[in-house]
Amino acid sequence: MQPLSIVCCLKKCDRDSHTIKYEVKLEPTPEQLRSFYRMSVRMSNLLRPINLVRMDERTKRIVMLVGDTIEIEIYPNGEVVTK
Repeated sequence: MQPLSIVCCLKKCDRDSHTIKYEVKLEPTPEQLRSFYRMSVRMSNLLRPINLVRMDERTKRIVMLVGDTIEIEIYPNGEVVTK
């Protein structure tokens, strides 16, 4: 299985118009992936719906919105913070 990666293209590459293609490739750390898997299993065991998963480009944190009230942040070192 390949690691989760997110590619964001801001502009398309076009030779004629000299447009430059910018790519931001976000890949979680192995520690983040382990924590993400662990938290996903825990929330599923509690029968909580995982509504959103996103990696913040600025802070490199994975953010999970679970149910109506649970917000989980996973830091690059794998530390989990629940709000």
